[in-house]
Amino acid sequence: QPFDFGLFDREGFVYDTEPACRAVVTARNLKPEAALAMKARVSRAFYGENRDMTATDEIVKVAEDVGFDGPMFRAAFEQPDIRSETFRDFLTAKQMGVEGFPCLLAGSHDGYAMITHGYRPLDGMIEGIEAWLAQGGRVSA
Repeated sequence: QPFDFGLFDREGFVYDTEPACRAVVTARNLKPEAALAMKARVSRAFYGENRDMTATDEIVKVAEDVGFDGPMFRAAFEQPDIRSETFRDFLTAKQMGVEGFPCLLAGSHDGYAMITHGYRPLDGMIEGIEAWLAQGGRVSA
């Protein structure tokens, strides 16, 4: 991930990931197949381009980069239901024991299982996935 160290020079900047996460939830709701592209674009905008991903106007511009209609994205992004869904995602992650990133979860609408927690090389992730599959792909709701 490219990194622009200028973000440390921002006067009074508060590192709040909720708006960026909500942007991904918004994308997931509007166009599920674009959610990962939105996540990648938000990360690049913040870390690599030193753009303020706590500012709605900047988030909407990033959504437009991914192909969303700006006004439509903004309207959805500002909906209380999207904010609530974002916090439910945070709660789900906490209930699963996620305390930091990166981590890899596997599963479906039936539930998820933590495969890796913290950085692991690809080899370690494959072992975790194989172990999960060997246990029948069990999940926790």
